[in-house]
Amino acid sequence: MNRVLQIRVGFFRFLKTRKLERRLGAIGVLAFLKLYEFAIEFKPNGDLSGIPDDDLELAIDWMQGEPLIQALFELGLIEGEEGSRYLPGVIESGQKEE
Repeated sequence: MNRVLQIRVGFFRFLKTRKLERRLGAIGVLAFLKLYEFAIEFKPNGDLSGIPDDDLELAIDWMQGEPLIQALFELGLIEGEEGSRYLPGVIESGQKEE
């Protein structure tokens, strides 16, 4: 079984994606996609509970000044408080059988 990351048409025009890019630049959008990749590989149900924000940022090589995970939360792209984060849509990205 292969795990895949699917990006919906319109993702880059989505208002929250545009706000993320305005706030953190294109690297912030790329980091958001890397977070989905991380979740699909290691937390396929999207439940990131027990992982501190700084560890999530380390896992996706976030090296910028502003905290990424908090920015994603403030923009409504990730849910829950630190230590109990949830990334909606991970299950939808799903797994495809070959």
